[in-house]
Amino acid sequence: MVIGYRYLQQVGLSECAFAVDVVIISGSKQELQESLIVWRDELQAVGMKINSRKTKVMVANDRYTQEVLNVKIGSDIIEQVQNFEYLGVTIEEGGKQNMEVNKRTENTLKMYYALKHVFFNRREMSRETKTKVYKSICRPILTYMEVKLGF
Repeated sequence: MVIGYRYLQQVGLSECAFAVDVVIISGSKQELQESLIVWRDELQAVGMKINSRKTKVMVANDRYTQEVLNVKIGSDIIEQVQNFEYLGVTIEEGGKQNMEVNKRTENTLKMYYALKHVFFNRREMSRETKTKVYKSICRPILTYMEVKLGF
């Protein structure tokens, strides 16, 4: 997948990894299958293996969302899903972000209403302090990632 340009050359992205979570990006079922084989072989070389029960496959292109991929690791067929969560962000089939936007909006409102009566409605708090709290707690939930506070 081309994500930009550097020195007039295309910059591509085929994997995203964080700790033990890996996303493999490919342009076709064949490329995906080949990448999985390379990952499986490299991991086996260092005594590790891909957990086929935790591994998922998803189509992120609107034109092909009905396509059944039947990608395999060894003899195991990988489950095809319509959405999944990676590093706290919901990724949806077809590249949509409706679920993620709704989740962030809901979590922002939960945080706001949790703070409203005990903080935002207090007259003894200055507008400047309220604005700083809003910018440091509520806005990051909406604009980046969910803050896990037991909601």
